[in-house]
Amino acid sequence: MAATTDLSKAEASPRATTLALPPTTRRATKLESPSNGSPSFIKWFADITIDDVPLVGGKNASLGEMFRELHEANGVQFRLGASVKGFEGNGTVNRVLLESGDPVDADLVIVGVGVRPATDFLKGFESHKDGGVIADRNLSIDSDIYAAGDIVHFWDSRAGKYSRIEHWRIALQHGRVAAHNMAGKKTAFTEVPFFWTTQFDATLNYVGHAEGWDEIIVDGKIADKDFLAFYVKDDLVTAIAGMNRDKELAYFEELMRLYGGQSVKQLKERLTNFSRADRETRGLSQSGKIS
Repeated sequence: MAATTDLSKAEASPRATTLALPPTTRRATKLESPSNGSPSFIKWFADITIDDVPLVGGKNASLGEMFRELHEANGVQFRLGASVKGFEGNGTVNRVLLESGDPVDADLVIVGVGVRPATDFLKGFESHKDGGVIADRNLSIDSDIYAAGDIVHFWDSRAGKYSRIEHWRIALQHGRVAAHNMAGKKTAFTEVPFFWTTQFDATLNYVGHAEGWDEIIVDGKIADKDFLAFYVKDDLVTAIAGMNRDKELAYFEELMRLYGGQSVKQLKERLTNFSRADRETRGLSQSGKIS
């Protein structure tokens, strides 16, 4: 008799995501084996999430829909607005049970429930309620003690508040600044957060950090995977997402590093004036108007 694991009392992130890879005998297709002879992997899987739009964590509904269509075109199925009740299997999982009662057959399940900073061993430092440590502008948490990476709440001058970002690039940026300070060169952390993701043939780049916004200004067309999306809070641009706009994105990232968040008025002026000839040769708006 198959055993059932009930997740109804399990502690999880509000955005828990389950990826269920169904049995290869049912619907899975195979990728061609790489040239190095390593085994091929199952291509088809189901993404089960409580979100109404996948993958973007509320960043942008249009962006999420574009990614959903991209994944569906490559064989991915989504169960949106769904919660996982438990798993069934005898020794190994073979089925995911949803709260709705629907089963999803699977050979393999990957559960993303979020993480918490592993800082319980640290004593005597100022800490945040989420378990992270709070650093000053030089990433110091105490005399001659510095911190970097996922556990650090650092002062984000563009947002005007402390931020903690779980991404490897911010850890590299922290590490360089912390090293300067440890070597006696007083250096404030002013770098702009950045991450990228490549999914199938589409790469999204993202600079800055936006936990909330009043509006999103889009230059270009998200559906065409050729755009910049500016996240605006209190009339300041705090983050930018983009596809196939690397030159413009690098330009705005440097502006954010040097001068902080741009106002909407400054943004429109800079988009109008930014390399007009380059924009025209790429078939973009000659006027630079925001759509």
